[in-house]
Amino acid sequence: MRTWLRPQKLSTFSYAWLPWPQSHHARTWFVRCMFAICVLSLLALDCDPNHVSLQIFDPFPLVFHPDNKAIKVLDPQKKDISRARSILDKFPSMEQISNSNDLANMRSRMDKADPCVFPLFQWIINSNQSHIVKLTPQQYIKTIQTPHQYLLLSATAETENIFLERKKQNGSEFAFHGSPIENWHSIMRNGLKNASGSKLQMNGAAFGAGIYLSPNATTSLGYCRATHAANRGNKSGNRFIDSENVFCMALCEVIKTKATKSGGIWVVPKADDVCTRFFFVFPMGFTPSGDTQDPSFVRQIQTAMEFYGL
Repeated sequence: MRTWLRPQKLSTFSYAWLPWPQSHHARTWFVRCMFAICVLSLLALDCDPNHVSLQIFDPFPLVFHPDNKAIKVLDPQKKDISRARSILDKFPSMEQISNSNDLANMRSRMDKADPCVFPLFQWIINSNQSHIVKLTPQQYIKTIQTPHQYLLLSATAETENIFLERKKQNGSEFAFHGSPIENWHSIMRNGLKNASGSKLQMNGAAFGAGIYLSPNATTSLGYCRATHAANRGNKSGNRFIDSENVFCMALCEVIKTKATKSGGIWVVPKADDVCTRFFFVFPMGFTPSGDTQDPSFVRQIQTAMEFYGL
């Protein structure tokens, strides 16, 4: 067992018990998970500068040219998605990155492709605020029929501690959160937010303002939007799974009594009452299954959470 994946349970949450993995195998899986998801998010963006995707893509990469620090190759104040895509297209493949034992050699390969590749790679890794770990087959949530399953803790330690205190008082339950693919870049850096009524809102709010969830995976599927842009024009081998389209979904833990429930739609007004726990990637055309009102499914979730010390 990889002990770094299974911290001791604590009364309060601290990312100190979720360290950067020390073994090469664990570390490369961590990098691969995080990097692949971030690339998906970036490549999914529309080039239209007025598109809402540019507003929700926050933070936008800040990358300086390695030979001239006065030159901003990528600038949050002047979001150039086309330039970002052109750099990403020159990245080594996911397999090459995850299997590399020599960072210096990998950097040399990146520099030959484009001097800005390694700086963007550094930004992608360093800007991520979430803890992401690929689940082993033994820890898969079996009802979720995809091998692309991840532990995803996107809230800050402070938010997690607030959540744990409320959980002691009210208990918790589970629900799915579906979101367009371009949203995950921000979620992994800022956590889930109530975007209703703001410029960041991507879907309607027919059931009120808040974070939209559902106990049914098929219902949350309706809030996911896959896109051909996720792999469009990518000749570098950076495809995440072998599909022209993918969609993403999170399984969240929710404080009981805090959601307004309208059938299969749950709305939680306060972001502090929701924490991501797992993240799934599916090929387009696949219909996910899972009902958090089913006790056998809940036991699968709880087993996986206990393994990771949650």
